[in-house]
Amino acid sequence: MSHHHSLKQAAIAVGLLLATYVHADTGKLSFDIPAEPLEQAVNRIAKQANVQVLLASRLVNGKTSPVLKGEYTAREALEKLLAGSGLTIQDKGDNSFIITAEPQKDSRLPEVNVTVSKDNTNNNLTENTGLYTVQQATVGGKMGESLRETPRSISVITRQQLDDQRMLNFYDAIIQLPGVTSSVGTLNREENQFFSRGNRLDNIMADGLSISTRSMTDGDARGGGTNTGMAKFDSVQLLRGPDALFSGNGQPSGSINLVRKHPTNELQIKTALSGGSWNNYAGEFDLSSPLTETGNIRGRLVAARNTSDHFYESANSRKTMVYGIVDADLTPNTLLSVGASKDTSHGAPDLPPGFPRYTTGEALKISRSTGYPSWAKRDLDTENYFATLEQKLGDNWKLKTGISDTKNDGESWVPYYNGAVDPSTLLSKASSGHVSWKSEVQAFDINLTGIFSLFERQHKLAIGFDQSKAKQHSLVYTAPTGIAVTRDISYSDFDEDNIVSYNYVPSWENASKYQQSGLYAYGQFELIKDIKLILGGRYASFKAWSNGFNYDLTHRAAYDKVQDTSGIFTPYYALMWNLTTEWTSYISMTESYEDQSRYFNASQQALNPTTGRSWEIGLKGEHFNGHLNSSVAIYRSLRKNYAVYLNGDPSFSLPGRNCCYAGDGKFLSQGLELEISGALTHNWQINAGYTYDDNTTEYGTDAGNRYASYTPKHMLKLWSSYQLSGSLSSLRVGGGVQAQSSSYRSGSVNTWNPTGGLSGTGAFDGPTVPYDFMASGRAIWNAFAEYKFDEHWAAALNINNAFDKRYHQTVYDTNGNNFYGVPRSMMLTLRGTF
Repeated sequence: MSHHHSLKQAAIAVGLLLATYVHADTGKLSFDIPAEPLEQAVNRIAKQANVQVLLASRLVNGKTSPVLKGEYTAREALEKLLAGSGLTIQDKGDNSFIITAEPQKDSRLPEVNVTVSKDNTNNNLTENTGLYTVQQATVGGKMGESLRETPRSISVITRQQLDDQRMLNFYDAIIQLPGVTSSVGTLNREENQFFSRGNRLDNIMADGLSISTRSMTDGDARGGGTNTGMAKFDSVQLLRGPDALFSGNGQPSGSINLVRKHPTNELQIKTALSGGSWNNYAGEFDLSSPLTETGNIRGRLVAARNTSDHFYESANSRKTMVYGIVDADLTPNTLLSVGASKDTSHGAPDLPPGFPRYTTGEALKISRSTGYPSWAKRDLDTENYFATLEQKLGDNWKLKTGISDTKNDGESWVPYYNGAVDPSTLLSKASSGHVSWKSEVQAFDINLTGIFSLFERQHKLAIGFDQSKAKQHSLVYTAPTGIAVTRDISYSDFDEDNIVSYNYVPSWENASKYQQSGLYAYGQFELIKDIKLILGGRYASFKAWSNGFNYDLTHRAAYDKVQDTSGIFTPYYALMWNLTTEWTSYISMTESYEDQSRYFNASQQALNPTTGRSWEIGLKGEHFNGHLNSSVAIYRSLRKNYAVYLNGDPSFSLPGRNCCYAGDGKFLSQGLELEISGALTHNWQINAGYTYDDNTTEYGTDAGNRYASYTPKHMLKLWSSYQLSGSLSSLRVGGGVQAQSSSYRSGSVNTWNPTGGLSGTGAFDGPTVPYDFMASGRAIWNAFAEYKFDEHWAAALNINNAFDKRYHQTVYDTNGNNFYGVPRSMMLTLRGTF
């Protein structure tokens, strides 16, 4: 390997982005450089002196150079610029220099073992870095800033951690994020939903463009854009708190951004084969290469396959994923990226059955392997097409345009286990259903970002426009007239195959369309040295249409506009103070809004949007040249005008809407978040986050009670790996825990009425019975070991739920929707890298 290539490797290992290649000239030169962004000034010197300077943009963001005038050698000029900046210059010989941070007096920079990324043009990517932290994050912004530079609470799971934990699907990755919990069955019984800071987490994006209908449909969307194999993604980023500035409609919970893999500058081949519990087999192939001799066009193809049985009785499920992307340098300053992916999931449902509880609130005493009849299945196909065009405008500005189109097509045949179980008889009910659905999300964004100088200070600016369109269609099937689909079952001798399916016929259709668009602006202004003011705002509109009608092949009702709101303004304010070269404090205020047009009040008028405001105070640390990040945040979020159910209205018959609600709900969420991610030493990686969330109802008779009682107050997510040394240096070991405190459910359910319902067969319309039960806290421990045979091959063993904890991943009510968590499982993986 050449000296030149080695230098590039060292530079990339600390996140270097700027490299100027020229010829040698060691004499003194006459310089006349005004005060300007430090990175720009360094670039001027490099070009004028014909030397190579390697510099991490992250180290100089927000720094301004002094005026430089006079005759100096290249090194002398650079030293003048860096005086007092906390940076130092190293002469690498051969007219090459590298600029790094000055060593901390109270800590030693760990000698982190970081593998060189073959994509040295994008600091947002984490692949091949070996780190559990990221140099830059794009969630919650458009400029790609370090975690320390973003005055919001952000978590990231890198490609290295995704591989170490062998996260194959969307659920596994999201549930590992600090402060995130999941629930099944709150809106439909076949979908996971996620919660952050006591609110539902609906905004799901890929490279900053929406891929989920949930963010525009009050969460009531099948498919939801979550049928996403993780092999095509580089990292997962979570912003906690309102994100109306860039995501628009949504709850004050946050947003998830999935960062796609991109082609590498050199040939790279990766493979992985896995086998594990319950016949769980997975394979991946990942090929990346330049497509032209000059490398100005690069391509990547990723394919994955996963077949599995389950810990519960069911048929086999089959998942495939194919992803392709091409990056083309149309000019030295113009980058075009185009790509597509297709995910399929066919066969048995991936979620275990949701069971009822005893009428006392206790969990059923049944085996975790109790599952589905052999006919149960859930199929979902998802396609995504995308393109981005980036144009550099000079040294400090960039214009970026992106489009995305995501389509979901699904169908399910599943049984439902309904009705609280009498402990003395062990009797309950079961039914079955058939639903098909389609949805599509189209997203567009154009933005201009850059750095400029004003009053001898450096500032950043992002302005743009975005638009999202979503539509969905559901078709509900029922059994033929005269056939009761609800059957008696007994949990004393339960057999899932006794539940039968029928030749269902179409019964009810529902369709909705949504559109939102907005102008946004975000500025980071340096008031005085080390203090920055952040101002942002979004001016948006939201439109919604819906229909719903009895199924009729010869007639389709027209869409009815139910909401047309414009002039929605959501501000964003923040103040940051760089306390030292390592620590930054901040305070921020953000707002949210969410459409509630499908909810109507007693006067049969659509409710106004629910709004939220969140305050956050935090301290962020960036240590060891960005290889370790830490943060602490205290937040307080108030949500108002939320739809609260009052009663039904038999005269209300508008399709696709619900009555009757009052828009006076008011909820408070406040708490504490602690995180640390990255390299503690040269061979020890960690990603850990603790969350304390205290949410309460602020209105009516429930004032003072916890409104999201199904989310725990305390959560800890931790994962760590350690590479041994000496004769055991080929071995890495690690593990982690997902721990949470108790949660509870309370309310009332209708009992079974044996004389009511369709054709006298009975229905759950009997007297209401209250319930109040606690789901105990839990700690799920996982372990990991990897042995590297040589530079190409490695084998890893993952053990999840190592102590075989028996628990419910979701508790709902006594009637149903209580889902068991996964028992102990193992997976062995063989990896190849070339």
